[in-house]
Amino acid sequence: MSQQFWNDRYQQYDLAYGEEPNAFLVEASSKYLVAGQRVLSAGEGEGRNALWLAKKGLKVWAIDYSSVGLKKAKRQAETHGFKINFICIDLTQWKWPAEFFDALVIIFLHFSPQWRRSVHRHMINSLKPNGLIILQCFHVHQLNYSSGGPRNADHLYTLKMIRDDFSSMKFLYTQEGEVELQEGIFHDGRAAVVSAVIQKV
Repeated sequence: MSQQFWNDRYQQYDLAYGEEPNAFLVEASSKYLVAGQRVLSAGEGEGRNALWLAKKGLKVWAIDYSSVGLKKAKRQAETHGFKINFICIDLTQWKWPAEFFDALVIIFLHFSPQWRRSVHRHMINSLKPNGLIILQCFHVHQLNYSSGGPRNADHLYTLKMIRDDFSSMKFLYTQEGEVELQEGIFHDGRAAVVSAVIQKV
């Protein structure tokens, strides 16, 4: 999707993906993240996950391609007194810092086959030793559902693809199946997803 697509979506709708953080992120964070850690939320959109992480005392970087989405996120952060580092850039073009983050949050962030493995390699390199990835993405079976996500099979994933891309890491948790999404008007209803917590070793 183009930058203009996302800018138009966030301009047209108020909190298109809702106000509450992703449910899997909340569950995984309570087990694996601690206050003070550096966390990058990639493809952050309007800020729902980054704001929740900041509220929990984490040091948050929020990156998205949409300037409109990040403006809304920044406004909310300022309103609540949260310090979040906002970066507006295409993640395929970003110069990822080496061994900088304690954790990466990758929630419904999808890349074309042209970029997927390359960006995932950069993600691994940006983690400190023992750093974590908390990931949830749409499965290829999501094409059978109308609850959101890309409508192009090439942009959807399987657990095997995730295992292959992050084969150098340790998988602490995996699930491939159905969940019920309640994330605004664009992620609503039964969905096919891949969820994982992965550790750099």
